Amino acid sequence: EGEFLGLSDFSVKEVQINIEDKAIVTAYEHILGVKAVGNNIELPNLRLVFYEDEGPDLSASVDEKLDLMLLRFQVSQDFDLVRFAESLSTDKLYLDRKAKTLAVDIPQHMELWFTKQGL
Repeated sequence: EGEFLGLSDFSVKEVQINIEDKAIVTAYEHILGVKAVGNNIELPNLRLVFYEDEGPDLSASVDEKLDLMLLRFQVSQDFDLVRFAESLSTDKLYLDRKAKTLAVDIPQHMELWFTKQGL
């Protein structure tokens, strides 16, 4: 039969994220600079929907489960990732030497990556 060659063009409109602790929503608000309305964070072209729940999969260490590990956001070439990184009050981040990729860790959850367009 025909071999699957992958998707050529698609977009994601909504990401549903299961969380154990509402504090994770606060971390997203701080990093993204957007206030949640209920359990939703509205971004241009993307909605993040948080579902608070309990369970061993949500409380397990990120090293012990197979789950979504990161969300990647593309920013324009002129976006100042150095200044953005300095504005975040966390030591849980990595900015590459050329300041083209910033990874911010939300402990016991996932990473948010901000990359310059074209990477």
